[in-house]
Amino acid sequence: MNKNKKLFQAVKERSLKKVKEAIKSGADVNAKAEYEVTSLMYASKEGHTDTARLLIERGVD
Repeated sequence: MNKNKKLFQAVKERSLKKVKEAIKSGADVNAKAEYEVTSLMYASKEGHTDTARLLIERGVD
C-alpha cells in the first residue's frame, strides 16, 4: 500500500495515531483519492475533528 493510501485508510479508521504515522512516513496531506476527495474532506464529512485539526496543522490546503 502506498503512503497516501495508508493516510486515507487511517482517516477512514479514525486512527489519529496511524494518520500521524502516515504523515511522518511521507504521505501527501493534499493527495486526492477517487472522485478528487482529500483526506480533510473525508475527515470533515465524517466528523473526525481531531483528524481534521491535525491535517490542517500539517498544512493541508
